[in-house]
Order: sequence, then C-alpha cells, then structure tokens
Amino acid sequence: MIPDRIHQLISTQKGYYHRSPEERHVVRQQLLLLSISAESEFGEFFLAYCLTGVLSEQLTELIDICSPSPQILHSTEFGREVCGAGNDFIALSSWEGEGCILYSNSSGQVFDVGLSQLDDLNNGGVQSRWNSFFELMEWYLGERLER
Repeated sequence: MIPDRIHQLISTQKGYYHRSPEERHVVRQQLLLLSISAESEFGEFFLAYCLTGVLSEQLTELIDICSPSPQILHSTEFGREVCGAGNDFIALSSWEGEGCILYSNSSGQVFDVGLSQLDDLNNGGVQSRWNSFFELMEWYLGERLER
C-alpha cells in the first residue's frame, strides 16, 4: 500500500501524474517484462502514478515505466548490455553522467551508483542509498516541496 505521505507529496505536483486505465495496462506489461511484481512498492507506485508529469529542477531525473515510452526497460537493457549492471537491477534514471539510480528487484533497495561501482554492486559490495522504493520516492518528491 502506497503510504499517505507519498500520496500527499505527489498531489502537490503541478504536472499530470495520475495513470489512466489504458496506461495501467501498459504498466502491467512492462512489469512482466522486467519481472517485477505488481504488488511490490515499485509496481504499486507505477500503476498509480506517472513520473513524466513530475516537474523537477533536480540534476538526477527519475524516468517513467511507460510514458512517453518504456524508458525504464530501455535504460535497464542499456545498463545490463553496455554497462554491466546485473540482472537484478532495474534502472530508474538514464545513464547520463556515467551513473544511475538502480532498484534491486530481489531486495527492494535502491542504489545510486557510478559506472566504476558496478562490479562492487554486482558482488554485493555497495550500500544502498534508500532502503526501499517508497523511501526513494519520499526523498524524490519531498525535495521538490522544499524548492
């Protein structure tokens, strides 16, 4: 269940952020392709909300699962095929700037890593920056309220 704090934080956004029924169908397809449970924090969030409409001045911009395209799938495939990220990791940002925010499908933890850290990450030698996807989203959405 998405925490009330996240509902509250995202509702302050000026852009479009609710998923349409048509988009939910596409999200479910993407979750299957990424082997992510719809009942996970990640799945629940993206079934309810679209990050494309979240306005930001952040240097690191989180990408969306299906709008305007399957950005998370594309960035994840790039990270695995080109950069060497392990199959457990799902990219939540682009690889611009030689790093990425990665979600661990097995643990639910989220990592903020540079390319030089990927071997250590794949071997379990990197500490997560956020303990859960919802913790990441609280930070990500909360930062915007302070601006």
